[in-house]
Amino acid sequence: MSRIIIFKQLLVVSITTILISSNVNAEETNDEINPESRKNHKMEVIALPLKPDDNTLKSLEWLREIGKQQVGEASYKMAIYSMQHHDWGKAKKLINEAVTMEPNNESYLKLAVHIAYNQHDYKTAEGFLLRVLNIQQKRLKDKPFEFANLLDNLAIIYKAQKRFNDAKMVIQKSLSIDEANEGDQYPKLIERLYRMTDLNVHIGDFGDALLYMKQSIQILEKNPSESSAQEIAKAYHNMGDIYRFQKQFNDAETAYLKALDLWEDDTQQGKSGMSLTKKRLSLVQIEKISK
Repeated sequence: MSRIIIFKQLLVVSITTILISSNVNAEETNDEINPESRKNHKMEVIALPLKPDDNTLKSLEWLREIGKQQVGEASYKMAIYSMQHHDWGKAKKLINEAVTMEPNNESYLKLAVHIAYNQHDYKTAEGFLLRVLNIQQKRLKDKPFEFANLLDNLAIIYKAQKRFNDAKMVIQKSLSIDEANEGDQYPKLIERLYRMTDLNVHIGDFGDALLYMKQSIQILEKNPSESSAQEIAKAYHNMGDIYRFQKQFNDAETAYLKALDLWEDDTQQGKSGMSLTKKRLSLVQIEKISK
């Protein structure tokens, strides 16, 4: 069994945080940029007269900057429209145009990351996201958790490029932000610890993978919720998978049995989790006998 598929069924980390700005919604652009509304429409060019006491060059520069902002905003909204209609090639062209007009606009850059990632252009997505991180570095003290979330996205992009050590280093930075800034952030912390477990499995560092999984269990036990038993069961199942891959069958059996005690079979997740854990436990018990 390839170590890469160990967590495919349970340990799945979503890409949903790669990131359209939170103020964008599906209805935002329908009326403003509906192509039908542009039929037979002639653009009017309004010449703004310069005041007699204006410095002509400064006035023109002001007009130029206003023009850039208008083009950038229009391109950004049209990129959203194109993306919503699954025209990713056009969306990419338009968001690149928006970023060219306003290179430091975070909303444009974040949308550019999202579009590039979804087109599997990971190097371009990385470049845009590094620019966002560079801008936000100045506000790290004010918005540490937002910065940590962006680091998570960078790790996801690195993983997509199979740069597992780079991804691990970035997640370690986001974990250090969690440690330095207290707050009710444990769901995100769990997600990061799971991602670190997954990265360590890819690298082959199973000792660290187990440490991060055990840390996840400790945090879940300290923060009980309606789903924490299921999440702890999932963590023990994954520990069993790691032990099994290392042929530590006794430890794997113990972990799977612990998971079975915790799965709640009155939920769909619990039923499917219990079924999978039972299958893995049976395999381990067979492997123990044949060892």
